[in-house]
Amino acid sequence: MFRGCPSFRPTRAAAILAAWVVLAVAGCGSAASPTASPSVGPARVVSSPTSAVGSTGPSASAGPTGQSDAIGGAASKLADISSYRFRIAVSGKSLGVGSGGTIVMTGTVILKPTRALHFELSGVTPGSSAGSMSMTLVGDQAWLDLGTGRPMEVPADQMSSMSSTFDSFRPETLFGSTFNNYGADFHAVGTETKNGVACTHYQADQKVLATFATVYGVQGTWSADVWLARDGGYPVSTVVSGKAAGASASGGDFLLSMDITNIDDASNTVSPPA
Repeated sequence: MFRGCPSFRPTRAAAILAAWVVLAVAGCGSAASPTASPSVGPARVVSSPTSAVGSTGPSASAGPTGQSDAIGGAASKLADISSYRFRIAVSGKSLGVGSGGTIVMTGTVILKPTRALHFELSGVTPGSSAGSMSMTLVGDQAWLDLGTGRPMEVPADQMSSMSSTFDSFRPETLFGSTFNNYGADFHAVGTETKNGVACTHYQADQKVLATFATVYGVQGTWSADVWLARDGGYPVSTVVSGKAAGASASGGDFLLSMDITNIDDASNTVSPPA
């Protein structure tokens, strides 16, 4: 049982976490599945340059062009950073998050010298009920706050499975599950400054967009953009957008965005809950 809340069992905590994982992770991971076969013709899936929130440069300035496999190995390069902050947002009826509902995950990741993580999740769950929770991990200790304002320490015998759950929310996991299989299907279109980092801007080709349309159930106009740090090659920002058209418009749009900020910033700290 969790300390400070005798009636609350670890199995219930795991179930609630699993619900969030299904909404925020499984949807992203399925897009990268090799079994997802595109069934949407290119006439209804259009790639066009986009400029995501936070961009401080043009949507496609002079820079490298052509195919690149840099996307495929980008997620693992976040491990070379000592610390960073992130924001991930997923919205769309196709995720079962109500009418245009959105799930937002924000957090701080400390990888060196001592591993520490803090995540905050909020948004609309199935049934359109608002919910929030936070998770903190410092060294070999972890805490959960299921929206009550009373963090509960995870028992030592639950730490292994809970630590794996924590890792499911890290940006490298979400980025990797969404993009790793498509390294050669993104094209460099320019260089920009994104979230204060000099980046190369990549856009997806029709193969990737058709797969996203199939997986997320939105037929219409799609775009997928990724910004990788020119020094380090790690992901700095991503935006995947599906705008429903015609008869599918009633199914709603889809949007997935991820931003990495405050790279190796001294202000990145994670402490045990008070």
